[in-house]
Amino acid sequence: MNLAPGARLGPYEIAGRLGAGGMGVVYRARDTRLGRDVALKFLPQGFAEDPERHARFEREAKLLAALNHPNIAVLYGLEHLDGQHALAMELVEGEGLEERIARGAVPLEEAVPIARQVADALEAAHEKGIVHRDLKPANVKVRPDGTVKVLDFGLAKAWDEQTSSSDLAFSPTITGHHTRAGVILGTAAYMSPEQARGKAVDKRADIWAFGCVVYEMLTGRRLFEGETVSDVLAAILRAEPDWSLLPSDVPRPIRRLLARALQRDPRQRLRDIGDVRLELDEVARGETAAETIPASGPPPVAHATARAWLPWTVAVLGAALGVGLTLNSMRSRSSGMPTVRAYLLPPEGATFAFDGATGGAVISPDGRRLAFVAGGAASPRRLWVRSLDSLTAQPLEGTSGASYPFWSPDSRFLGFFAQGKLEKIDTFGGPSQVICATGEGRGGTWGPEGVIVFAPAVSSGLQRVPSAGGTPTDVTRLDRAHGQTSHRWPVFLPDGRHFLFWAGSPESAAQTTSGIYVASLAGGEPRFVVHADSDALYAPPGFLLYILDQTLMARPFDAGRQELTGEALPVAELVSNPESYRLGRFTVSQDGTLVYLAGQPVRGQVSWLSANGAEVGTVGEPASIIGSIRLSPNGQILAEPVQDPQSKNVDIWLVDLARGVRTRFTFEPTEDDSPVWSPDGSRIVWSSNAKGNLDLYVKSSSGAGDGEMLFASDSDKAATDWSRDGRFITFTQLGVTGHTGADLWILPMSGDRKPYPLLATRFDEGNGMFSPDGGWLAYESDESGTIEVYITPFPQASGKWQVSQGGGEAPSWRSDGRALYYATPDGRLMEASVTARGSAVEVGTPHEFSKAQITGFGSHNWDYAVVPKGDRVLAVRSVQTAPTPLTLVTNWSAGLRR
Repeated sequence: MNLAPGARLGPYEIAGRLGAGGMGVVYRARDTRLGRDVALKFLPQGFAEDPERHARFEREAKLLAALNHPNIAVLYGLEHLDGQHALAMELVEGEGLEERIARGAVPLEEAVPIARQVADALEAAHEKGIVHRDLKPANVKVRPDGTVKVLDFGLAKAWDEQTSSSDLAFSPTITGHHTRAGVILGTAAYMSPEQARGKAVDKRADIWAFGCVVYEMLTGRRLFEGETVSDVLAAILRAEPDWSLLPSDVPRPIRRLLARALQRDPRQRLRDIGDVRLELDEVARGETAAETIPASGPPPVAHATARAWLPWTVAVLGAALGVGLTLNSMRSRSSGMPTVRAYLLPPEGATFAFDGATGGAVISPDGRRLAFVAGGAASPRRLWVRSLDSLTAQPLEGTSGASYPFWSPDSRFLGFFAQGKLEKIDTFGGPSQVICATGEGRGGTWGPEGVIVFAPAVSSGLQRVPSAGGTPTDVTRLDRAHGQTSHRWPVFLPDGRHFLFWAGSPESAAQTTSGIYVASLAGGEPRFVVHADSDALYAPPGFLLYILDQTLMARPFDAGRQELTGEALPVAELVSNPESYRLGRFTVSQDGTLVYLAGQPVRGQVSWLSANGAEVGTVGEPASIIGSIRLSPNGQILAEPVQDPQSKNVDIWLVDLARGVRTRFTFEPTEDDSPVWSPDGSRIVWSSNAKGNLDLYVKSSSGAGDGEMLFASDSDKAATDWSRDGRFITFTQLGVTGHTGADLWILPMSGDRKPYPLLATRFDEGNGMFSPDGGWLAYESDESGTIEVYITPFPQASGKWQVSQGGGEAPSWRSDGRALYYATPDGRLMEASVTARGSAVEVGTPHEFSKAQITGFGSHNWDYAVVPKGDRVLAVRSVQTAPTPLTLVTNWSAGLRR
């Protein structure tokens, strides 16, 4: 649900959203009856659909509301608000303990009072027979006056099913029925061994969790740090705590209570949290003689065998990740730990935005969280972050239009590109911050020394900038002699000084010099590493991961010498990789967790759409449509670039709209794209990489004869329009004038046919479209920091007028020249009136022309065509019927086929 500030539900006035989790969404609200601020936690829909469960929850909530202790956040009651069920709870101001630990280990003098108050809260609840069952730093808040409040007491048990003690309802995730929403009942890192085995729990489970929390406060690290869900659960059952991480000033009583609280066998564990309070009182009285626990730690406990814990681990991992498909596990050949495969679905009501213009998912270096771009019908595309031990993902406010996210080395911040800027955001809270202005960026990487290396534009070298913000400086330059038109997708190697990146011509990557290079912050010439169809990531303990022919490969790599040391081995097949972007849909963490998007390329269906956006017909069969579709001047034939699923060649096909017959127009084993019709419909100009770079060719639209080369150069180019008088073709060419972006060029079709730049600045300009009378040219530019549509006079660009507002691309003139269409960042098709007044134009306020959703912003393709009458729209629609899940693999290298 999504409630705006000021909304009223019963006596409560919403002030703002506080957060969300498996148990529901939480809002700050004002109770107008009692004049107090409260936290309203709205419970999931499945709660209201189970009357028996609801009644039992009410009974349990009454018991919880009876808890009255200064260190326990009060549950005021269970409310029924406009058909929704919510818990009204005490609103606790202050810093969460999770946030405090994220800033570093908590000093002893600060940690002991916090631990003492948490123990008091647990003791008061245990005396009333209430077990927390979900104690963790995220459920502890410290008010500005130092008072500690423990949140969500007993809610896990209240939500739980009434089943036998061996049922999985007592495990971290309710999985009894797929029709119910799974709810995390305990975070894996703080679960007791009996919880991990799915057994009944009592107050000793809280004592174990208390030990985990105190250990984390004192060390600044989780007791089982750096592990994914399955590995954390395995460590809970088998691994010993690393006592050497405790600071030397930790006194004997605290070391002793940690050793006793963290006994795996509950019979050997502290039986009462009151004993903990006594130990802490000893510290408060001054007994501080340090005593190091022996390396062997607490008395040994029999470990569960892999056969005992693996099936449960796999089941929990599947449920905790919102699995929609089957799981498959196999024993590791190298470490004895399991390789677990699971599938991750997008957030409810949203879809992953994994097109080339937004990037893919990125896992944090510590392997705990996943960031991605997603959006839905009711919300714009923005960044989301999902903890891999949670069912839910959280959107990051202020990241609308974000693309190509990348993590900071400490797994706290995300860098990303949006609206012509490189920005960063703290994923634990806070607004986004601008690092520097940029063009249409193509990836970044954040080094351990506070340096970000990024690609500022489609056709540019790489730049570096301090992560705190500043002026970017060049760090690589394009090698145009070897056909390089782009450096993109940088990633630091472990030393923080060298970095990998993809270099070449994205549209012509078959050349042997296109692929992965390594460079240094210290300068010098980049060095070629390996040919690849995508970017490359470094994966410990020593592999490069990259895509060749849709197969994700792992190749042994010495990061210190930056050299390959062995042959490539296949990891996964049919891994998604938009060819024109060269960005593979895979990501890997330092702890060996791999996430990738697999499956056949999404096919497109050209559809007829009415003005209200309804589909009223289709054109031809679904196909892998790559690039722009263009309608013939008479509106009867559609030209569309289609990729062959086997050869990966892209050819232009012509579709007779009346008969639905598709005819192949180009036949070379190349990439043929960007078709443009001559004004009389007799010829078509297009781009082909037959000679290496994308050059301009033309031939009869009847298909007779061979293509004639119109213009070739050492840079990629794409025609975008042909003037109505037949005298000029406009095309976009990448960065041949020395600046970092694309330029708008004109090719005369008479005389010496020598092309010239019409607009060539340090900004990106392109996608020009002639007005019907030939006196004006509409085009795109990112000079404002956002891609917008402008109009300039032609043939002399003596001024400009901005047409779009808030982002616009792919302009197209109405047949009478009195209006201009364009696409917006959120996929709407807009129309703005255009009136020529001598040497100037008057542009009207843009309005929505059609409810039809156009392909996402940033593609620069004409994925729509308005018919001459202006009453219908042709648009490319995805024929994907269900969201494609991400595949998650733990301990991925164990499955390499050597």
